[in-house]
Amino acid sequence: MTSAKVWPCARLSGVIDLKFLRENPDVVRASQVNRGEDPALVDQLLAADEQRRAAIVKADQLRSEQKAFGKKIGQASPEERPALLEGSNELKEKVKAAGEEAAAAEAKVTELQYQLSNVVEGAPAGGEDDFIVLEEVGEKPQFDFEPKDHLELGETLGLIDVTVRRNAFGNQRFSEERIVPVAMQGQWPDVETSEVGPRRTEVPGHRD
Repeated sequence: MTSAKVWPCARLSGVIDLKFLRENPDVVRASQVNRGEDPALVDQLLAADEQRRAAIVKADQLRSEQKAFGKKIGQASPEERPALLEGSNELKEKVKAAGEEAAAAEAKVTELQYQLSNVVEGAPAGGEDDFIVLEEVGEKPQFDFEPKDHLELGETLGLIDVTVRRNAFGNQRFSEERIVPVAMQGQWPDVETSEVGPRRTEVPGHRD
């Protein structure tokens, strides 16, 4: 068991919060190292975020110029308008290119955001073998046989049948985390058949 601080404010909608990243880059780098993941992602994301913000500013400025240019054309004399219209078309292409650049920069930022894991602080570097035991309570039971986990026990006792459920739902995956809690609560979903095949249903009032 280890004591680690998880920063819930560091993530928004499944991705790392850019404001938190800008203000705490060292915290995120250290978290990446402790997780055994690439700390260089932090700098890549910071650079991509900077490019994204610059691209947005550029696009906004060009749109403002385009709007002002449109008013200028409206106020121009018939003799001046052909040249102004030509300039307007050039500006229109610049606005389009800037918008595409901003969209690409936004996509790159999102891609990198999803590669960063939850930010933790205080956990030792490495994986499960590197955890530090803070406290043990009680005595560990000793068995003269190899204990089974809850999934193996459920299958042995006939309480869980993973094969039947997989066959009923086709290729849909059922993880142990989903199977065991539902089975232990006696809330296995029913299967209704129709012309298009099996359909997964749950008892009303017991939805996840």
